[in-house]
Amino acid sequence: MKKKIKLVLIGGQSNAVGCTMTESLDEKHKGKEFERVCLYQEGNFTAEAKHKIIPKITLGMGCKPHQMGIEYGISQILNELDGAFGLIRFAYGGTDLGFHWQTEFEKIPETVEDKGYCYHEFVGTVKRGLAEFTKAGYDFEILGMVWMQGESDTNKTLSQAECYESNLKKLFTAIRRKLELPELKIIVGGISTNPPLAPFSDIVRQKQKDYCTKDQFAIYVDNTDIPIGRDGWHYEGNEDLELGKRFGKYIKDYLLRGKK
Repeated sequence: MKKKIKLVLIGGQSNAVGCTMTESLDEKHKGKEFERVCLYQEGNFTAEAKHKIIPKITLGMGCKPHQMGIEYGISQILNELDGAFGLIRFAYGGTDLGFHWQTEFEKIPETVEDKGYCYHEFVGTVKRGLAEFTKAGYDFEILGMVWMQGESDTNKTLSQAECYESNLKKLFTAIRRKLELPELKIIVGGISTNPPLAPFSDIVRQKQKDYCTKDQFAIYVDNTDIPIGRDGWHYEGNEDLELGKRFGKYIKDYLLRGKK
């Protein structure tokens, strides 16, 4: 008899990858293991942490073993629910919607320097991840997707920031088509970056909101109340945990229960 599992897709850039130092997390939050949540991921992670199903979520599953990401907070929420959950993640730090996540390109992208690489690899990661879950004997259901990206579209040109909504529409349309999931629900995480590092941050945030008001299967998560870290781009430990838990609550209420 196959094991049943509910899957959530994760895409984005560094705050989806996980670039938060685990040492910045309060000690009371460390050492937890979430055995009801497993992970398959690709992107800029260490070789030991990708291309396979990791059976449980622990601290240090970000870009490097001493870093964490939203998977930790998400898993804290999901681990309290009935049943088994899995995360399939492709994320890559420093990537923008205007180039790396483009859905149209002249040649098949092979490296992150190629246009459309992240879109191409995201779809490939999901398909490879699903194949791994099938091989492992799982009967899966895809609940939806979490998107945490936008920071790299805030500091280049005004034009790129203003195109964020249209680029997001192209991306999500292409993902739904490629995965044959026309009603895939997507949770869009609002960015927390601000000027002067991110001069067009307000524009990108508004474009994220505008997109979600027009897409009946997307919802915007306002994260502006979660302070960004000292480098101006990434979160400290407690804040990253809160960000992940916020996504976890939206997964529970929106993806699982359909509440907007």
